[in-house]
Parts: sequence; structure tokens; C-alpha cells
Amino acid sequence: MTSFRCPFCGTVIGKLPPTYTSLFLPHEKIRRDPIGNCIPAGDVIHFEFFTCPVCQEMSVTATRQWGDHPFIANIYPRAAFMHVPDYVPEAIRTDYQEACTILQDSPRAAATLCRRCLQGMIRDAWGISGGSLNDEITQLKSMIPPLQWSVLDALRKLGNIGAHMEKDVNLIIDIDRDTAAKLIAAVERLIKDWYIDRHETNELYNSILSASADAEAKRHP
Repeated sequence: MTSFRCPFCGTVIGKLPPTYTSLFLPHEKIRRDPIGNCIPAGDVIHFEFFTCPVCQEMSVTATRQWGDHPFIANIYPRAAFMHVPDYVPEAIRTDYQEACTILQDSPRAAATLCRRCLQGMIRDAWGISGGSLNDEITQLKSMIPPLQWSVLDALRKLGNIGAHMEKDVNLIIDIDRDTAAKLIAAVERLIKDWYIDRHETNELYNSILSASADAEAKRHP
């Protein structure tokens, strides 16, 4: 890896001073790796420190060099997440980043946060609100592709597992990490489709209209 993408603002950082430093620690100087596992003899931990020149935030990763199979862990921030532009509402950005951060510790909580993201995006991007999330998704049915609609409904149902207690309080239905990670990926896709792509399309079209207006003004002063 010759570059690093800042998880806070999306800037690509090269592995060059002064924004980058690294440190190697052999096993003799440390008993456990950053996630608490004992380090066998011969292991080396490679810490990398990145300071973003744009947002000034620091990121730290640790790579355990174990033969041909290095293991990379995010030390700070704990989770890598997609850069979400400021024109996406702050509440949605915060819930998405929290879902990424909590994924390893509580996939069920991450699924619930994905459900919150979905409801927030439907209300903001589509102007649909009132009633339950089920009602809001139903109103959206004629506006989006059938497969996407089915995925939104599935996301709602999976998110409900963490958001609502079962009628039988002794019944425990869990969400595994792989499923929760897929829900996070679905939220990322919706952010791209409903916000980023729309924003970039509007910017492109507006620039074309502006160029056309300027050309017409020159032709007919």
C-alpha cells in the first residue's frame, strides 16, 4: 500500500513525511498485539501513523507481520468507513459511522443503526414521512426498482430485530457480523445512489446549462 485514504474526509495521503511516520516493534519489546492477542516468536508489529493535510485528523493502523499473511487492524479510528459528503444530513452520517464502529462488538446494534439510516434517507431524499418505516417504504414502492425496494424492506426487517423486543422475551434472534456488514454496504450504496450520484449529476447538468447560457449571451449580446 503506497497511499492511505483518510477515513474522516476521504483525502488520499501518500506515505511520505511529514504526514506519514511508521514504527516497527519486534516481539521481544511487546507481549500482546493491539487487539490483545499474544504474539508468537518472530512476529513484528508495524504501526503506521497518518496525519491528513486537509482535516488534520490522525489515523493509526497496525499490521502484524506473520509470514506471508499480514493482519491489518485499525487502531484509530476503530473502523474504516466510506467518506460521506457534508451535503448528506449529519444525523445520517453519524448513524452510518457509528454502525461501522460498532460492527465487530455488536452486529445487532449495527443493523439497528442501518435501519435508522434508511428511515432518515427516505425522509430526507424522497420527502416521505409519517407513520412507521414500513408505511414509508410502501409509499416508495412505485418510485424505485423492484429489487431495490425488496432490499429496503429486508433491511427494515433485519433492523427490527435489534430495535424491537420479540413477543416471547426468551426468544433471541441474533444478527451475525457478515449480515450486518452487508446492511452497512447497502446503506453505502443508497448514499451513493440517492445523494452522491444525484449531487454530481446536478452539478454536471447545471454546468452545461450555465455554459449554454454564456454561449447564447455571447451570440446575442
